[in-house]
Amino acid sequence: MKHLNLGTYINILSIFVGIISIILTIRTNPVWEVIIIALMIGLIIGLIFHKFLHWFTNQPWFIAWLSWLSINQPIIESLGRENEIYQIANRIRTGESSAIIGLFREEKVSILKTFQDKTQQQNFYGERAGELVFSYLDVAGDLPKRCTPSQFWKKALSPLKKKISHNPDWNNLRNKYKESEENQFKNESLRELIDEIGEVNKQLVLIIDRFDGILNFPQLKQTTFLAGFRTLAYRSNPLILIVTAKISLTEFRRKTEHLSPDGSAFLNFIEGFGEYILGATLTETQVDTLIQEHFSFNEKNDCQFIKEYANHHPYFLQLAANCLQHAYQNKQKDPLQTAKEEFFRMLEERLTAILKFWPDNICKAFISVAKNYDLSIFFEGELEELRKLDIIKKKDNQWQVSCPICLEWIKSKTEPELKKLCQKQNK
Repeated sequence: MKHLNLGTYINILSIFVGIISIILTIRTNPVWEVIIIALMIGLIIGLIFHKFLHWFTNQPWFIAWLSWLSINQPIIESLGRENEIYQIANRIRTGESSAIIGLFREEKVSILKTFQDKTQQQNFYGERAGELVFSYLDVAGDLPKRCTPSQFWKKALSPLKKKISHNPDWNNLRNKYKESEENQFKNESLRELIDEIGEVNKQLVLIIDRFDGILNFPQLKQTTFLAGFRTLAYRSNPLILIVTAKISLTEFRRKTEHLSPDGSAFLNFIEGFGEYILGATLTETQVDTLIQEHFSFNEKNDCQFIKEYANHHPYFLQLAANCLQHAYQNKQKDPLQTAKEEFFRMLEERLTAILKFWPDNICKAFISVAKNYDLSIFFEGELEELRKLDIIKKKDNQWQVSCPICLEWIKSKTEPELKKLCQKQNK
C-alpha cells in the first residue's frame, strides 16, 4: 500500500532548522528562541503524524476496506466490443440509428463513452467529425421525476443550444431553436428544428442511456411523445439515435403496443440490423488475446480462472481480471481464492439487481430454466426474451442457462430466497 512520502520534506526541514539553530547560537535573541522552539514542536508533531499515517494505511482492515471500495466500482472498458463499436460507428456515418441492449450498465456506458470521446470521433469520422453534434442523456439520472416532453427535449437539446449560441453563422438554426422552445418543443416545431440542422450540414447524434426508463415516466409513456419520437428519427437523417436498454426492442414493443394506434413499433426503424445484443460473443482465441494484450497474468491458474469465469463474455472477463488484479495489488495470501470470492460477491449484486428489475414472469421463466422445471409452455414469450438477451440457450431441445457461473449462483439460493427476489419487483 503506497503512502505519502513525507520523509524527504521532513529531512529538508530538519536541515533548515539545524542551520538556523547554528546561526542563532552566535546571536542570542529571545524572539528567535521562541520561533525555534515552535519549529521544533512542529517538527516533532510532523514526525509523529507521519509515523501514524504509515501505521494507519498499512492496517489489514484499512487495506481490505480500500480494496472493497475500489473494486466495488470496477473500471469496465469496451474490451471485446470492438466489432459492435465499429458497426455502430458506420451506422452513424450513414445516418442510421442503433440500440445497444445488455444487462450490465457499465459495459454499455463504456461503449457510449467511446462515441463521445473527441479523439475517437476524429478517428471514426475524420474531417466529418465537426459536422456531428453529440448529445448524451441518461433517462434514469438526468430527468426530473415528473418529466414532461418539453423538459425531456430541453435537456436532450442542451448541447445543440450551447453550440449554436457560439456560432454567429447559424442565425436561422438559432431562431428555429428559440421558436421550438417557445412552443414547448411540440412535434411540428421539433421537425422544423431538425430539418434546419440538416440545412446547415450538421447531424445531431442523440445518445439516450437507459431509454427503457421512459416507461417509468407517465407523461413520456404517451402516444404523442413516442410516435413523435419515431417520426423525427425515422424521416430525418439529421437526427441519429443511439439508445441503450436492459430489455430487447421486441420487449419494448410489447410493453408499448397498446399505445400505437396503427400497431407499428415505436422503434421499428432500429429493429433488426440496428439492434446490438451484448452477449457472450468472444471466441477462445479472442479471450486469450485480450488476456495477453490487456492484463499481466503469467500464471496458468490465473489465466484459467479468468477464462472459466468469463465464459466468452467481455464483461465477465474484465470483472474476473479486475478482481484478480486487486487481490495481487493488496498482497492477499491466496489471490486466486480472494478473486473468486470477490467475483461471486459482485456477481450476486448484479444478478440480484437484474432479478429486481425483471417483471415477475421473466424471473419465473429464468428460474424455471435454472432449476430444470419444464414450464416452457407457460413462458414462451419470456423465454424468447431471455434467449434474445443471450441469458439462456436451447440445446438438444432443452432450455439451458448460458452462463455456468450464473447458474451456480441461482442453484446456491433456496426456493424462498428466489421467490423473495422475484416478488420485490412488484412492491
